[in-house]
Amino acid sequence: MKTRFVTTLILGLLATHALADEQWEVTTSVEMAGMPFQVPPTTTKICVPPGEQSKQKMVPADKNCKVSNFKSTGNTSSFHIECTGPQAMSGDGQITYSGNSYKGSLKAYTKMDGQRMDMNLAYAGRKTGPCTGDSVNVRAIQAQAQNAQANQVAYTNMMCQQMVENLSWQGSEYMNQTCPNLKTNICKALAQRADDPVAFMELKQESKLDGVAGYCGQDAGALQQKACSAAKNRKRWDAAWELCGEDAELAAVAQKECPGMIFTGMSQDDPRRGMRGLCDHYLPRKPAAATENTLDQGMKAIEGLNKLRGLFGR
Repeated sequence: MKTRFVTTLILGLLATHALADEQWEVTTSVEMAGMPFQVPPTTTKICVPPGEQSKQKMVPADKNCKVSNFKSTGNTSSFHIECTGPQAMSGDGQITYSGNSYKGSLKAYTKMDGQRMDMNLAYAGRKTGPCTGDSVNVRAIQAQAQNAQANQVAYTNMMCQQMVENLSWQGSEYMNQTCPNLKTNICKALAQRADDPVAFMELKQESKLDGVAGYCGQDAGALQQKACSAAKNRKRWDAAWELCGEDAELAAVAQKECPGMIFTGMSQDDPRRGMRGLCDHYLPRKPAAATENTLDQGMKAIEGLNKLRGLFGR
């Protein structure tokens, strides 16, 4: 992906204005240190507007790249380039321009998985005459590159947002460069979960609480107490009794609200059904003693009747 970006950066700078009518043959090669194989040179025929291959316009350009320290001596120019975003890199290059041909090089470095990677790019071009049917319109390449880059940015942003929403701290060390402020955003999302008792319960059920709390330098118990307070404030009794443990305030609510409640007869959308866990925890139901005595007496009566039947042979 990095090599494709650098090559597109060179090709994509060649057209911006008028209709294309000059054909140039451009050859590029890239060497990357540490790669098990090297990418072979590529030669492309391109159509560009007249004069687009001038010395000034042959400096790589991209909306995420900034060129500085541009200097010219005779037909040779040098420059420094810094690119940000997912394809971040930094490098120094030079170009020698000879009217109908040019040669250039770029020594740059980038980072992959936190490791520095050096690369050397060489490119050369020569004007071959008017455009032919087998040449590539550079403006079309430029549009395609911009569209591909926009799609890549959108996908990266979506992936980073999902990591924050899912509190995926385990892979964050590999994604910090791709997702700016990832740790800060994950820890903000964790704090927001503590303000939402239902979301916090889901975090506990997924067994993520201790891990993400440690990653953010937070105390899991303190976060749970905060979620407990939020549950009581919002009267989310279904979450409160699990988050708060033994709690005098919840016991008082149960003493006041639970007597006489029969949950089996409630409709599914009755909000009082959310109190069942609270009521069962603080006021567990026991069989009534009177009912037990009645059952015992009934069983004894049946036993006595069976004995009488036996005496009369029935």
